[in-house]
Amino acid sequence: MKQVNLILFIFAIFKFVFGGCIDPNSSDHGCICKAGYYGPSQDQNSSSQCTQCPSGTFTVSSTNTIQDCEICVDANAINNKLTPPVCFCKAGFYGDASSNCKNCPLGTTSAQSTSTSTITVCNQCIDDNAYNTGGQNPFCLCKTGYQGTALFAGSCMQCSDNNQNAPGCLGQVNNSANQNQSAKVNENNLYLYILIALFFIIQIIFIIWVVKKYRSTLQDITKYKEIMRASQQELISLKQIIITNQSCQTQIINANQPIQINQNDIQILQKNDSQAIEEQSLSQQTIQMIKNCNDDIQKNQN
Repeated sequence: MKQVNLILFIFAIFKFVFGGCIDPNSSDHGCICKAGYYGPSQDQNSSSQCTQCPSGTFTVSSTNTIQDCEICVDANAINNKLTPPVCFCKAGFYGDASSNCKNCPLGTTSAQSTSTSTITVCNQCIDDNAYNTGGQNPFCLCKTGYQGTALFAGSCMQCSDNNQNAPGCLGQVNNSANQNQSAKVNENNLYLYILIALFFIIQIIFIIWVVKKYRSTLQDITKYKEIMRASQQELISLKQIIITNQSCQTQIINANQPIQINQNDIQILQKNDSQAIEEQSLSQQTIQMIKNCNDDIQKNQN
């Protein structure tokens, strides 16, 4: 450390006696960094020195930071304002942005490229109605249905009846008409397809409705049949009761011919009225027969 300080002391004496700056990239006027360099010079800070701006960038005055190297050496380049700063060729140019950005071929253009790029970036056209061939030798041609040079914006004009014989338009007018007619046909076909699809959808909905209606009708018919079947069973049971009742009455009458018995007497006995039975003076055989008939009638009712 003492040796470094000694060297600086000697340089200071040399500067005082003979003039000049210690840092070789500093100017003689105040020993600040020259244009194109940044940072404090060695004369201003013994632990620093003037550093050259990144390739392609430049600064015209003394600066302490690299961000001030914002000027591009090539006039057709632009600074990206990053750290460290880098220059790119502008849109419409290609090449080395540090010193040699070239114009894209006439009629072609490019987006902002990288710091170094080839002619292949010139893959766009100035005229919107032109297309780029691309590759190592890019150039632009007017699109189908247009004619012109394609060298500048608006140079490709649409083919019409007025210029149908111009180069690039021969047969294009009729083709355009055919394309329009074809577009109309396709549009009409689209509407037809939509109508057909709607028709089938309606048919499907109708079929589903008919099936549901048919199932509902079948269910109603089944319920009706069950009701009719139950009614028939009740009628059969009622008929059996009536027949049994009539049969019992006939048997009682036949078994007791000498005894005068009427319908009222049988009803009294069917009610199991013991006092009334005794008053009627019926035989035990007749009474037992009536009881058996009552049991049969109750069984049929159950």
